[in-house]
Amino acid sequence: MAFTVTKFDEWCPNCESENEFRVLGKRVYICQHCGYALAPCSLCDMDKTKCSDCEISKRAEEINRQNNKL
Repeated sequence: MAFTVTKFDEWCPNCESENEFRVLGKRVYICQHCGYALAPCSLCDMDKTKCSDCEISKRAEEINRQNNKL
């Protein structure tokens, strides 16, 4: 039996809160508490992912820089 992930939790390093999101694809998500842009890292297989090459992570950093969150 296969399982489909419909929700996931992501920790915000900015305000140290846990956020629950509905899976809407691999895109930038926004912290519900402080507005910090988050990459959905918990959806990746960390053994097979090179985070420094992640376009979603780069986009989240760009959004946070534009919003003076970095």
